[in-house]
Amino acid sequence: MLVAGLPYGGQAAEGPRPGGASLQHNKLDGALILVVEDEPLIALDISSSLRDAGAQVVQAANVESALAAIDRHRCSAAVVDYWLS
Repeated sequence: MLVAGLPYGGQAAEGPRPGGASLQHNKLDGALILVVEDEPLIALDISSSLRDAGAQVVQAANVESALAAIDRHRCSAAVVDYWLS
């Protein structure tokens, strides 16, 4: 199980996580994350949290934009809306 800790309210959560993972090593510095979300406020919230954790973020609001972003960027990971319309 992968657990990525993101800041909440400007501060990173501390303490034990499932599987004994610690959030002390949750820095995303240097990571380029693709956020695929069609709801603008949700995309903004996710992107802000990722940026607060040190990541660079590329946003896409639909599948076509996401595929284009994948062609243009070498993303480390993606956060994808399961119910993307």
